[in-house]
Amino acid sequence: MRPPRPVPFAALPPAPPPAGVRALVLDTETTGLDAAADRVLEVAVVESWGDVDVGCWSTLVRVDGGVPTRVTELTGITTAMVAAGVDEAVAVAALTALLERVEVVVAWNAPFDRAFVAALFGRCGCALPPTPWVCALEAARARRPDLKGYRLDLVARDLGIATGRSHRALDDARCALSVWRALPVAPPSAGQGVEPAAKDAAAKDAAPATADAAGSPTQGPRGTLDLFR
Repeated sequence: MRPPRPVPFAALPPAPPPAGVRALVLDTETTGLDAAADRVLEVAVVESWGDVDVGCWSTLVRVDGGVPTRVTELTGITTAMVAAGVDEAVAVAALTALLERVEVVVAWNAPFDRAFVAALFGRCGCALPPTPWVCALEAARARRPDLKGYRLDLVARDLGIATGRSHRALDDARCALSVWRALPVAPPSAGQGVEPAAKDAAAKDAAPATADAAGSPTQGPRGTLDLFR
């Protein structure tokens, strides 16, 4: 029996908007936290040009050994669901086409998602396209140091953004895109008396992005990029 095809990506409009970065907002659900040992269960992307949503794509990915119980409890993804998903090579082929046509990839915890996507590509004998990545989590920390927590659902709630189904890739990607758009252009000034919030332990490995002296975006230590300047 042939594996099911991924959800087709929406047709592109004839031309991009007059302003705005062409970005792919990506999220993964995984069997664990170790990109070298664990696997991607679900991947989803939303493509945007500035404030215009172009389309979205998501798929479940087959894995050996089934879905751990704790992951099913968190995400609702079951072994039976991923058994009807696509092979890793099919997911990689679709992601390659999507990654190569955008200027930047945005993810909530970009080092985490990038590591899993890179491992997925590596198992299929492919190199991850060189598209730079933005860490929206680090942007939220920099632009809204007044927040009490930096889990995606907490930030979304503080910004008045609907979260959808947390820990499902497409809803989380859509939520991350809405948060990314809602972040202020610059962080509060030092005179406003805002105390920096503590970092979430669950996201402690997110790498900060950097910018050069002229304010141009530059790649951070794990290949992420800061466009929030």
